[in-house]
Amino acid sequence: HYLSLGYNRNDRVGKSYLEAEYENVLQGQKEKVKNITDKSGDIVDTEVISEGKSGKDLVLTIDVDMQKAIEKIIEDELKSAKARHSAPLLDRAFVVMMDPRNGEVLSIAGKQLKNESGKLKVDDYALGAMTSSYAMGSAVKGATVLTGLQTGAINLNTTFLDEPLYIGKGNPKKSWASNLGTLGIQGALEKSSNVFMFKTAIALGKGQYKARQPLDLQTKAFDTFRYYFSQFGLGVKTGIDLPNEATGYKGSQRLPGFLLDYSIG
Repeated sequence: HYLSLGYNRNDRVGKSYLEAEYENVLQGQKEKVKNITDKSGDIVDTEVISEGKSGKDLVLTIDVDMQKAIEKIIEDELKSAKARHSAPLLDRAFVVMMDPRNGEVLSIAGKQLKNESGKLKVDDYALGAMTSSYAMGSAVKGATVLTGLQTGAINLNTTFLDEPLYIGKGNPKKSWASNLGTLGIQGALEKSSNVFMFKTAIALGKGQYKARQPLDLQTKAFDTFRYYFSQFGLGVKTGIDLPNEATGYKGSQRLPGFLLDYSIG
């Protein structure tokens, strides 16, 4: 590929991420010359066909001091969490800091814990911040409310009782705390009510909840949720100028229970 673009075999080439993405900008252009030789093959004159150009510089928006500070915080917090044995499945963490005024990325940091012969080792894993996909958790609840409002499943005056939902023979689906009471939109977001989101999803999917009975929802509700979630940047690429960006985690099955889980992230 690169030979066809005029590269020599010993030319330096950006092979990954920013260097690969901006190779055509960083590389510059080589000078092209025409050599005139005599009968013996010796060069007697040289004519410049086109002058070469130096590659351009790439200026990053990364704040180096912020990057270093965040990397240390992540590493310290990961080690601290492991030492407390409070998060047995925790093995990595990521932080992306952006300037909300213009979208500039100020820091992309990530660390991953590895157990090597009984000793914890912390590796850099900043790339995981854009190449990995994870469920977003309760941060999506605002998007769930918007989806419900935009589709007419709920309105600004809607209230739901936060109560455990007994669907079929499975375990109850409930909020993180009991006795949250009857909640409107603002209260549901303030208290991070799972059940308000569940009931919004049921209404959007044209379902009827009956305790200990199977739940039937329209499967197109998944597409509706994904459409509105995409307006918040969920399930779509950010447009960052780096290759191999993940588009987000998507489930493979469209079961009613999964739609409820989807509504709370």
